[in-house]
Amino acid sequence: MQDNPQEALLMAYLAGLFDGEGSFCICRQPDKTKAKDGHVNTYHYPFVRIGMTCEETMKMVHQSFGIGKYYNEGVRKDRPTYKIMHRWQVRAREECILVINKLLPYLRTKKRQAELVLEFCENWKEAMQRYYRQDPEILRYREELFQQVKQLNHTGAPATTEYEGRESASDSLLSLETLREESEEVPPRKARSNKSA
Repeated sequence: MQDNPQEALLMAYLAGLFDGEGSFCICRQPDKTKAKDGHVNTYHYPFVRIGMTCEETMKMVHQSFGIGKYYNEGVRKDRPTYKIMHRWQVRAREECILVINKLLPYLRTKKRQAELVLEFCENWKEAMQRYYRQDPEILRYREELFQQVKQLNHTGAPATTEYEGRESASDSLLSLETLREESEEVPPRKARSNKSA
């Protein structure tokens, strides 16, 4: 827990936001640079993100941690009436560790996901050697964590990714868009007839 009561209150509030609108994930993608023997390495990395349509709240998240990247995604061309989505994220392992350690005591819904991403970051044994094959044991360990987070965050709908070739073991904020799309595909119920049988 935080020693500073005001800091503790702030982190508890932010943890509530992350439980509802945030993502603690491990991403996996093939490295574009092949090893010397032609083998394509698999690259895993941590990813912590939150997104809302409230610009003020997202800027407050950014200012509270003092690190990471704040940006807005604009408005989707196919949904011009939707509000702009604002996001904040961290990907560097040291930054993910800092953020998760601050939020972890107060998280509820996504506590286990955050713990696994933290374990992934803290047990990083070596950086990926781009021109050499990765150690199979290290890859196996990272893949196990990736799969655990993926299972925890499974929503029942295919994950949506931003970058081609990247697979994210996240509860992805984009899954909210997927759920909205599915709800729009459900035909409206027919009104009950007032006629007596």
